[in-house]
Amino acid sequence: MTKTKKIFCLGDGGLNNHGFRLLMSGGDLESFKQNPVMLNMHNEREVIGQWIGIDMRDDGVFAEPDFDLDDAVGKEIARKVDRGYIKMCSMGIMPLEFSDAPELKLPGQQLPTVTRWKLREASIVPFGSNGRAMVQLYDAEGKAVNMADPGQIIKLMDSHGFKPNNSINTETTMKNVFKFLNLADNATEADALAAVTKLVADKTAAESKVTELSDKISQMEKSKKDAQKQESEQLINDAVKDGRINADQKPAYVKLFDADFDSAKIALSALQPRNPITGQIETGKQTGAIELQELIKLSWTDLDKQDKLSRLKELSEEHYREKFKGQFGKYPS
Repeated sequence: MTKTKKIFCLGDGGLNNHGFRLLMSGGDLESFKQNPVMLNMHNEREVIGQWIGIDMRDDGVFAEPDFDLDDAVGKEIARKVDRGYIKMCSMGIMPLEFSDAPELKLPGQQLPTVTRWKLREASIVPFGSNGRAMVQLYDAEGKAVNMADPGQIIKLMDSHGFKPNNSINTETTMKNVFKFLNLADNATEADALAAVTKLVADKTAAESKVTELSDKISQMEKSKKDAQKQESEQLINDAVKDGRINADQKPAYVKLFDADFDSAKIALSALQPRNPITGQIETGKQTGAIELQELIKLSWTDLDKQDKLSRLKELSEEHYREKFKGQFGKYPS
């Protein structure tokens, strides 16, 4: 699963950019629920996880991704989903029935409505066919249809015996294709082929750009992580050196920095340096030496008046004895 719960719309009944739509009430999800495979871009060689919590609603099919984090591709895509770089998915379906009924069509719909269909797989993709999701068609043998080629989509419909008004009007069909490709009614098949070729090229270029940007983002994240690791090591070593933490606390702070760099940095900076005992002793010695020099300057009488005799004796027995002799003419017994 991802770090945070994310629910994807696998597909809905909206008009896609291929010119047709799915009727949600005609979806068969039973086989898919038994094997809810998640692919990367409809590539059967890249199974990156499974779907859980599959829910068919009036406005679409929804599910939560459960990524295979032991798979390199699955782990990377899960990271991109968690970071919000990828937000779309696509259903791979096998159409079973079509209808050209006007009451089932949406405004601008050129091709028939898929009224019965079977969900085969669902993939994570960078772009959707409409605002929420994408759709990939499969033929009866499970072979993916080239969705960039309207002719193949129409051919698939033909293979299911779809005949609007019991006949196929080739001229009308081609006009629909031309309209879908934003071509004039008097365009030729060569014009259509050129338009489709451009669509495929644009799609390939867009996918290449997405890959390029993803690689750049990954490199930037790696550079940032490496820099933070180097900085955290220096901060931890400095903290050990100035006594804020003990050496045996280093592994715990390494884990803190790995989990949350900024919070760990704030926590470490809030600690106060500790004065080592050797430093305290040395400071005490220096302070005592200065005090002794001041006491030596005083006479026995002044020392007595200021109640400093015991302190002089504590700091220097020898100087105390000399002061005693100077006052009483003999050393103390």
